[in-house]
Amino acid sequence: MIATKGSLTGAVAAALTLTACGPAEAPLPGALAAPAHEGRCGLDMARASRTRRAMTQEDKRACSAQCGGGEPAGCVALGLLYADGTLVKKDASKAVTLFKSACDEGYAPACTHLVEAVAASGAATEDAKEASALLWGACRAGDPQGCLDLVARRARIIEAPDTTRTLHLGKDDARAVDVFTRGCDGGDAKGCVVLGFIVGLGLGVTRDAPRSVALEERSCSAGAALGCFELGDRFLVGGGVSKDLARSEELFTRACEGGVPLACMGLASTSRDDARIARLSEKACQGGAPDGCVRLGRACDVGRGVAEDHARATDLLEQACWQGALDGCRFVANRLLQGKVVIKDEGRAAALYARACDGGDAPACGWLGDMFSQGNGVPKDEARGASLVARGCGAGDTFSCDSFAMALLYGRGVAKDEARGATLFLQGCEKGWLTDCSFAGDMLVDGRGVAKDEARGVALYTKGCDGGDLWGCDRLGLAVEQGKGTRKDPARAVAFYTKACDGGLMRSCGKLAFALDEGEGVAKDEARATELFEKACDGGNAPACTVAGNRYWTGRHVARDEKRGADLFVRACNAEDGLGCRAIAAAYAQGKGVPFDLPHSARLFDRACGLGDGWACHNAALGFERGIGGPPDPERAASVYARGCALHDAKSCAEGKRLQTRRGAR
Repeated sequence: MIATKGSLTGAVAAALTLTACGPAEAPLPGALAAPAHEGRCGLDMARASRTRRAMTQEDKRACSAQCGGGEPAGCVALGLLYADGTLVKKDASKAVTLFKSACDEGYAPACTHLVEAVAASGAATEDAKEASALLWGACRAGDPQGCLDLVARRARIIEAPDTTRTLHLGKDDARAVDVFTRGCDGGDAKGCVVLGFIVGLGLGVTRDAPRSVALEERSCSAGAALGCFELGDRFLVGGGVSKDLARSEELFTRACEGGVPLACMGLASTSRDDARIARLSEKACQGGAPDGCVRLGRACDVGRGVAEDHARATDLLEQACWQGALDGCRFVANRLLQGKVVIKDEGRAAALYARACDGGDAPACGWLGDMFSQGNGVPKDEARGASLVARGCGAGDTFSCDSFAMALLYGRGVAKDEARGATLFLQGCEKGWLTDCSFAGDMLVDGRGVAKDEARGVALYTKGCDGGDLWGCDRLGLAVEQGKGTRKDPARAVAFYTKACDGGLMRSCGKLAFALDEGEGVAKDEARATELFEKACDGGNAPACTVAGNRYWTGRHVARDEKRGADLFVRACNAEDGLGCRAIAAAYAQGKGVPFDLPHSARLFDRACGLGDGWACHNAALGFERGIGGPPDPERAASVYARGCALHDAKSCAEGKRLQTRRGAR
């Protein structure tokens, strides 16, 4: 059922009889009273998230008094405060109770919010018949959000891959057909709209598209804006009528002006005028269409057709999220995760991603999965992360498929399966996702999960690079530099590295710097090489920090500056570059650019060893053996020598054998 405490059919027990059908007819489930005067805590205030956040405790008390005094609009306003935690502790159950009490009084907007609140809370399984009946009633009573939600449900049915009907008008579809037929024949334009839906879907009657079109024409001519919208949608796509964009625009305009927010969105989708798009989106948003709020919010974010206003953008996206636009939840979560124009809040971001993902937003599943895989703002859980990105991938999100492919390649949270990972990258490339072309190229060049084919790999790198994927340009430059799958050509390699570097890929700036330093494929230019190493370092490329640091520390091609060199080594080491840790360890051992500190040097050599530097393992092991920075630890020394030997450091192998012999002799 839609509610946890009893059925909501009681909510329509006090419903008014459909006036167009005559007073003798029993009320149809969903026929609710039109909104009365709403007063201070009216629906306009309640539905605007920006206004709710500006409300005071005094306003809240006024809403409570209105609700307690029997005014359902006050209960709706109070319910919305509890639904999003404004001025009160967030309480979904209390919000549902308040909406239900107002809905029981026949207040149409409350029924719309009741359906939304139950769906958002996940407290119970929604009853499709009851939810649809309540929304039909709210729509017919004049609540635009009820109409919007109902049309959205209808759209989901039409677009569903199967033909199962989940939209119901009541317990007796045939009776509903009779009620609305007599209403339409009696001059009720809204009744004609509803009957058009029924006939178009084949509920209780034989499906009849031409009759549905005729009913929409009739309702639109009689002044029913929703009928104009439905008819305009038909002319837009050619559904049952000849496609006619001019006619569609005319009908959408009438519907938009008549208060159908989806019609405003239809006009916005076909317009190329940014200012007009913003105006239409705002009208749709104000009319209760969450997609309008999303579109307007994104326009505000970049100043497209409207003044740039990041705070307003966030407000609009939050409002859209609450109204059910899952991409609105995701966009707000993105801002919170990145700390973009809002205070960073990873926990709240995760909650919003979860809400969107649970609602079926595939990209949100991918973002949430990455958070769990990395332990970013949530407890690290690679298995859960892999499950979420797999879910997003299964729903068609390419970003999620990329993350899932990486999990499969390295066995992170899922059984390692390089072949399946390669397949996902190849499929993404075929769909036009250029980054996947570059990843698939790597798999082909290396022969991972797929038969090795360097020429085909280079072709995919080329496809990615030509389309603007910087990683593809970088990988293509390396293939050309090494002659893998193509002829060796240092000059062409430099051209590809330059393209990627100019586009902002710092690893390519580092490679270009090496080419300039050595004069490979380009005229030697050591000064320019140093500039590029520093640029790459500033852009987050740790190996470039090590190279630039070494130049300053030794005075190679630049004025010697040991302190600056040591600072660059520290940046590299902090970014997990083994050579950088080894370099700063050597600096502390010699007291150059930093204070002389052998114990700290030993710890840094050990860190470098852990990052895969065999030479550093030898020095770290000597520190453990001799007790530098602590008591001698032969066992730890032997273990570190063994790691260095495994990393092909000859000194570590020799010293490890010496220590083993020495310990055996004892």
